Amino acid sequence: MVRFLWTVTVIATAAGCASRPATSARAADDEVAVRQVEMAAAAAYDRNDADSLEQLWAPDYTFVNPVGIVLDRAQRLATLRTGSLHIESYHADEMRVRVYGTTAIVLFRSAVTGTRGGNQVLPSRRVTTVLVKRSGRWQIVAQQSTPITGG
Repeated sequence: MVRFLWTVTVIATAAGCASRPATSARAADDEVAVRQVEMAAAAAYDRNDADSLEQLWAPDYTFVNPVGIVLDRAQRLATLRTGSLHIESYHADEMRVRVYGTTAIVLFRSAVTGTRGGNQVLPSRRVTTVLVKRSGRWQIVAQQSTPITGG
């Protein structure tokens, strides 16, 4: 009986150890996929490409802009399509990604040059993005952009 329990324990431990790399590999794959979505969004911002952003943002997407106004997907896309928001350049760096199953949280710094309603946009921000994996595809569901005003 003791030998049986010892054998079961060894097999269970080995099985648990064998599954860890697969879980780590899957998490690494998800992190890469999330980074790709974020970089695709940054490239789309840089081109004022509302059509690409529409594909990256989930239908229930919400955005809290740097002055605290909440916009839904249609409202945010309209700012780009009407020219109310015109981005001349957009760059994202210092990206940190955390994946929790089918949810990911991304924090990055953005550098923006452009105008909104004829006024210069705040050039430096911290952005928090929430993504959800639906039907095997990562989609951006929420973002908040906070101005970086000091050191």
